[in-house]
Amino acid sequence: MPRNVITQLKSVLTTQRPQETAKFWRDPALDNLEMLRATYLTQTFSRHTHDGYAIGAVEAGVLEFTYQGSVHRAPAGSIVVIHPGEVHTGHTGTQNVWTYRMLYPEVSLVQKAATELIKRSPTLPYFPNPVIQNPHLAAQLRQLHILLETSTSVLERESRFLWTLAQLLARYAECRSHIAPLEKERQIVQRVQDYLIANYMHSRPLAKIHE
Repeated sequence: MPRNVITQLKSVLTTQRPQETAKFWRDPALDNLEMLRATYLTQTFSRHTHDGYAIGAVEAGVLEFTYQGSVHRAPAGSIVVIHPGEVHTGHTGTQNVWTYRMLYPEVSLVQKAATELIKRSPTLPYFPNPVIQNPHLAAQLRQLHILLETSTSVLERESRFLWTLAQLLARYAECRSHIAPLEKERQIVQRVQDYLIANYMHSRPLAKIHE
């Protein structure tokens, strides 16, 4: 994550108001995947970029942000996806707080997962819509984030992360294959299972995927 964003987050963490909370951490077992859980009211993120992807679920309120020349609003139950290197902002879209959970995976991890798990070409996965309206998948992303924060099982964290990321890529990244949705989902499940079985004996499946 770029230094200016980390500086903004540290400022929030040290000057939190009663309505605002923020927790930022990394998971060494997931190639130091960065994560943020936060509730903001007056916090405003100025123009910035991320080195990797920014993927998150809005739990409450409305997140409003500028991105690719437009203003976008992400209400509770929606997913936000920001591409690497894309300038964007962030603030509440109402007079109330917004709560969200964010993941910041490295480009190589997302790219490799797309290639290995859903058999995409090794190009940079692109999401045409920065706000995805899919409450069910948003709930899965939220559950993943909670599990990454609370589970002590490396295998559980890795397998759930791979599964959720594969679902998001298969459904919303460009260059979809023309496989029927149900059949595609079954194939994704099988590939995640096969990948974990084949690589977990080496202690870290994602270390293998990140090579």
